[in-house]
Amino acid sequence: MSQRRVRRFGQNSSASNYEPYYRRQSPIGRSVFGRWLRITLTALVAVGLVVGAGWAFHVQNISVEGTSRPELVSQTTRETLNQHPLWTNLLTLSANSLAQAVTRAQTEQIDQVSVSKRWFNRGISVRAVDRGPSLQWQSSGQLYDVDQTGKLIRLTGRSSNLPLVIDTSNVTVSINDQVVSRQFVDFVKTVTSAMQSQLNLTAKQSRVAETTNELMIDTTAGFYIRFALSRAVDEQIKEASSILSEAKAKNTPPHEYVDVRLPYKAYYK
Repeated sequence: MSQRRVRRFGQNSSASNYEPYYRRQSPIGRSVFGRWLRITLTALVAVGLVVGAGWAFHVQNISVEGTSRPELVSQTTRETLNQHPLWTNLLTLSANSLAQAVTRAQTEQIDQVSVSKRWFNRGISVRAVDRGPSLQWQSSGQLYDVDQTGKLIRLTGRSSNLPLVIDTSNVTVSINDQVVSRQFVDFVKTVTSAMQSQLNLTAKQSRVAETTNELMIDTTAGFYIRFALSRAVDEQIKEASSILSEAKAKNTPPHEYVDVRLPYKAYYK
């Protein structure tokens, strides 16, 4: 270590009065070096954490529930994840956005998609509901398939094995519009089947006007039956059967309609 001798002020210059002086490192140099060292270590730790999190929370597994098309849903989900790199990690995955993207990609096949994160399994669970035509809807001269929830699936041609409902008000509609409720779809399917099995009447088509709370079903017998969705199907079918039997006994069959919307007040014309 380098040193030099200095003389104290006011004392003679004898050798015994000199003390060693040591050159020290600048405090500024030490602080700059220490700061850069801390920054470097912090950056290395951050990179390690990011890399570790990317590996630990990478989406490895996809399970599918609630649909008869699990392969389709799984493949669509994987393809969608690959298109959005941030979604391949559970930490940065937006479950709602992924569900919406999968629904858009397979809108004619599935609906009501939901995604849940499975942290311990390093994966996600996808639940979807199959979409399939339950009836057909005609409006403004266009014919559409309607799924079990009451949404329009696609433009189509007439299918004889599906009930046809005509909107006489001709409201403009688009694909995926909710034109009717699930209750309406179930009612149409149930009542047309019951007419065939219990009344021996075949439904040609159904009609709605300003509201879907009432349904008019045209029959191959030349008259229509007017139903109310607020009442149970079996009650209205029972009353229709009763009044048709009465009309047959009187030899005055209905020529225009049978109305069973109100309880115990069925009538025909």
